[in-house]
Amino acid sequence: MATSLKYRYNDRNESTEELQKETDAWLHEIFNTTEHIRFLTKFLLADIFEASQPNMYEMFENFKKKLETYRTGIFILNQEVHNHKYDLDGMRECDDISCEGFYRRQHSELKEKFTKFITGFKDLQSQIFNYTGNLLITKE
Repeated sequence: MATSLKYRYNDRNESTEELQKETDAWLHEIFNTTEHIRFLTKFLLADIFEASQPNMYEMFENFKKKLETYRTGIFILNQEVHNHKYDLDGMRECDDISCEGFYRRQHSELKEKFTKFITGFKDLQSQIFNYTGNLLITKE
């Protein structure tokens, strides 16, 4: 029986390590997204666009407001992921399945929130590039 428990314990450690690796990947993506938000904000402020589209400046303002919302959101998400990363250490001390299940549910819920946030940002990024692509000043 002791061998069986030791084997189960090792499985838990490995799965905890997998969750930790996934959390590290989220933190890396959060860092990249933060940099993309900074770039897009500066991009929209740059003097590189032809003012040929009606309502162009209104669209830019709308994009900047959305980027500001994502900037605030990424800060909060970063804190949540960092806290979760350290919370996962508690999973190693679990003695029963309900304790482990708590951490797995917490991880799954955060994964869903993270995925939704990053997908939403990437959609906004695509909208910005699609809208501004034809507005760039070209040398003739």
